[in-house]
Amino acid sequence: MKYSLLSLLFATLLPFSSFAEPGASIAPAPFSSKEELSFVSVRTSELLGLNKTDDFIGVVTREGKAEQDLRMFDLYEFKDVKTLRLDKKICDGLFIQVFGNPKEISLKTKETRIFQSRRSGKVCETPVFDEGKTALFKERRLVIVTIKERTYGMVFRYNKKTTPEDSKDLQDFINGLR
Repeated sequence: MKYSLLSLLFATLLPFSSFAEPGASIAPAPFSSKEELSFVSVRTSELLGLNKTDDFIGVVTREGKAEQDLRMFDLYEFKDVKTLRLDKKICDGLFIQVFGNPKEISLKTKETRIFQSRRSGKVCETPVFDEGKTALFKERRLVIVTIKERTYGMVFRYNKKTTPEDSKDLQDFINGLR
Protein backbone atom coordinates (compact mmCIF):
# COMPACT_ATOMS: atom_id res chain seq x y z
CA MET A 1 0.00 0.00 0.00
CA LYS A 2 1.36 3.38 -0.92
CA TYR A 3 0.07 6.47 0.79
CA SER A 4 1.13 10.05 0.42
CA LEU A 5 3.00 11.51 3.36
CA LEU A 6 0.22 14.04 3.87
CA SER A 7 -2.52 11.39 4.10
CA LEU A 8 -0.48 9.30 6.55
CA LEU A 9 0.20 12.34 8.70
CA PHE A 10 -3.49 13.31 8.63
CA ALA A 11 -4.63 9.80 9.57
CA THR A 12 -2.11 9.66 12.40
CA LEU A 13 -2.98 13.05 13.88
CA LEU A 14 -6.75 12.87 13.44
CA PRO A 15 -7.37 10.77 16.56
CA PHE A 16 -5.61 13.48 18.59
CA SER A 17 -7.80 16.26 17.26
CA SER A 18 -10.83 17.47 19.17
CA PHE A 19 -13.15 15.43 16.93
CA ALA A 20 -14.41 18.62 15.34
CA GLU A 21 -15.75 16.82 12.29
CA PRO A 22 -19.39 17.87 11.81
CA GLY A 23 -21.72 15.05 12.84
CA ALA A 24 -19.12 13.21 14.93
CA SER A 25 -20.55 12.22 18.26
CA ILE A 26 -19.18 10.63 21.37
CA ALA A 27 -20.90 7.40 22.38
CA PRO A 28 -20.40 4.75 25.04
CA ALA A 29 -17.60 2.29 24.32
CA PRO A 30 -18.70 -1.21 23.21
CA PHE A 31 -17.54 -2.56 26.58
CA SER A 32 -17.36 -1.18 30.11
CA SER A 33 -14.43 -0.51 32.39
CA LYS A 34 -13.58 0.55 35.92
CA GLU A 35 -12.43 3.77 34.22
CA GLU A 36 -14.64 6.33 32.50
CA LEU A 37 -14.41 5.82 28.73
CA SER A 38 -15.73 7.72 25.75
CA PHE A 39 -15.87 6.37 22.22
CA VAL A 40 -15.97 8.01 18.80
CA SER A 41 -17.19 5.55 16.20
CA VAL A 42 -16.01 5.42 12.63
CA ARG A 43 -19.74 5.29 11.77
CA THR A 44 -20.24 8.86 12.97
CA SER A 45 -16.83 10.18 11.93
CA GLU A 46 -15.79 8.65 8.61
CA LEU A 47 -12.52 10.60 8.47
CA LEU A 48 -11.48 8.72 11.59
CA GLY A 49 -11.16 5.53 9.55
CA LEU A 50 -8.89 7.05 6.90
CA ASN A 51 -6.07 4.60 6.13
CA LYS A 52 -7.36 2.03 8.64
CA THR A 53 -8.46 -1.56 8.05
CA ASP A 54 -12.08 -2.68 7.81
CA ASP A 55 -11.85 -4.01 11.38
CA PHE A 56 -11.29 -0.50 12.77
CA ILE A 57 -14.37 0.72 14.67
CA GLY A 58 -13.22 3.91 16.41
CA VAL A 59 -11.14 5.65 19.04
CA VAL A 60 -11.54 5.20 22.79
CA THR A 61 -10.53 7.88 25.28
CA ARG A 62 -9.71 7.06 28.87
CA GLU A 63 -11.16 10.20 30.45
CA GLY A 64 -9.19 9.99 33.70
CA LYS A 65 -5.77 10.00 32.04
CA ALA A 66 -3.98 13.28 31.43
CA GLU A 67 -0.94 11.89 29.60
CA GLN A 68 -1.68 11.59 25.86
CA ASP A 69 0.20 8.29 25.47
CA LEU A 70 -2.04 6.60 28.04
CA ARG A 71 -5.25 8.44 27.18
CA MET A 72 -6.36 7.31 23.69
CA PHE A 73 -6.25 4.14 21.64
CA ASP A 74 -7.57 2.82 18.34
CA LEU A 75 -10.18 0.08 18.66
CA TYR A 76 -10.65 -2.81 16.24
CA GLU A 77 -13.34 -5.49 16.36
CA PHE A 78 -12.54 -8.81 14.73
CA LYS A 79 -16.01 -10.08 13.84
CA ASP A 80 -14.61 -13.11 12.01
CA VAL A 81 -12.92 -14.48 15.16
CA LYS A 82 -15.27 -16.96 16.78
CA THR A 83 -13.14 -18.15 19.65
CA LEU A 84 -12.95 -17.25 23.30
CA ARG A 85 -9.52 -18.82 23.65
CA LEU A 86 -6.75 -16.68 22.25
CA ASP A 87 -3.43 -18.25 21.40
CA LYS A 88 -0.25 -17.10 19.66
CA LYS A 89 -1.38 -18.29 16.21
CA ILE A 90 -4.67 -16.34 16.40
CA CYS A 91 -2.90 -13.25 17.76
CA ASP A 92 -0.25 -13.33 15.03
CA GLY A 93 -3.00 -13.54 12.40
CA LEU A 94 -4.82 -10.56 13.92
CA PHE A 95 -1.56 -8.60 14.02
CA ILE A 96 -1.33 -9.06 10.25
CA GLN A 97 -4.92 -7.80 9.88
CA VAL A 98 -4.06 -4.58 11.71
CA PHE A 99 -0.47 -3.81 10.64
CA GLY A 100 0.30 -6.14 7.73
CA ASN A 101 2.87 -8.89 7.40
CA PRO A 102 5.83 -8.12 9.70
CA LYS A 103 8.21 -9.15 6.91
CA GLU A 104 6.73 -6.52 4.59
CA ILE A 105 6.40 -3.47 6.85
CA SER A 106 8.95 -1.09 8.35
CA LEU A 107 7.70 -1.61 11.91
CA LYS A 108 9.63 -4.04 14.09
CA THR A 109 7.97 -6.38 16.56
CA LYS A 110 8.96 -8.26 19.66
CA GLU A 111 7.55 -11.59 20.77
CA THR A 112 3.85 -11.63 21.54
CA ARG A 113 3.21 -12.01 25.24
CA ILE A 114 0.11 -13.87 26.40
CA PHE A 115 -1.16 -13.19 29.90
CA GLN A 116 -4.27 -13.94 31.91
CA SER A 117 -6.71 -11.13 32.62
CA ARG A 118 -8.91 -11.36 35.70
CA ARG A 119 -12.12 -10.91 33.71
CA SER A 120 -11.35 -11.45 30.04
CA GLY A 121 -9.30 -14.62 29.99
CA LYS A 122 -6.18 -14.75 27.85
CA VAL A 123 -4.86 -11.48 26.44
CA CYS A 124 -2.22 -11.03 23.73
CA GLU A 125 0.16 -8.07 23.80
CA THR A 126 2.59 -7.34 20.95
CA PRO A 127 5.06 -4.46 21.20
CA VAL A 128 5.67 -2.72 17.85
CA PHE A 129 8.55 -0.28 17.26
CA ASP A 130 9.18 2.37 14.62
CA GLU A 131 12.92 2.95 14.52
CA GLY A 132 12.73 5.84 12.05
CA LYS A 133 14.28 9.08 13.29
CA THR A 134 11.22 11.09 12.28
CA ALA A 135 8.64 8.62 13.59
CA LEU A 136 5.76 10.28 15.44
CA PHE A 137 5.21 7.18 17.55
CA LYS A 138 8.30 5.29 18.66
CA GLU A 139 6.32 2.42 20.13
CA ARG A 140 2.88 0.91 19.79
CA ARG A 141 1.24 -1.90 21.72
CA LEU A 142 -1.35 -4.13 20.08
CA VAL A 143 -3.49 -5.71 22.78
CA ILE A 144 -6.00 -8.37 21.74
CA VAL A 145 -8.69 -9.30 24.23
CA THR A 146 -12.05 -11.08 24.23
CA ILE A 147 -14.85 -9.26 26.05
CA LYS A 148 -18.43 -10.52 26.12
CA GLU A 149 -17.70 -13.08 23.40
CA ARG A 150 -16.25 -10.44 21.03
CA THR A 151 -12.60 -10.11 20.12
CA TYR A 152 -11.11 -6.62 20.13
CA GLY A 153 -7.74 -5.19 19.21
CA MET A 154 -6.49 -2.05 20.93
CA VAL A 155 -3.57 -0.10 19.51
CA PHE A 156 -1.91 2.15 22.06
CA ARG A 157 0.60 4.64 20.62
CA TYR A 158 3.54 6.05 22.58
CA ASN A 159 5.76 8.90 21.46
CA LYS A 160 8.48 7.59 23.77
CA LYS A 161 9.79 4.24 24.92
CA THR A 162 7.38 2.73 27.42
CA THR A 163 8.30 2.47 31.07
CA PRO A 164 7.42 -0.26 33.57
CA GLU A 165 4.77 2.15 34.92
CA ASP A 166 3.21 2.40 31.43
CA SER A 167 3.09 -1.41 31.21
CA LYS A 168 1.50 -1.66 34.66
CA ASP A 169 -1.07 0.99 33.72
CA LEU A 170 -1.94 -0.93 30.55
CA GLN A 171 -2.29 -4.23 32.43
CA ASP A 172 -4.44 -2.59 35.13
CA PHE A 173 -6.65 -1.10 32.42
CA ILE A 174 -7.08 -4.49 30.71
CA ASN A 175 -7.88 -6.13 34.07
CA GLY A 176 -10.61 -3.53 34.65
CA LEU A 177 -12.47 -4.22 31.39
CA ARG A 178 -15.90 -5.86 31.62
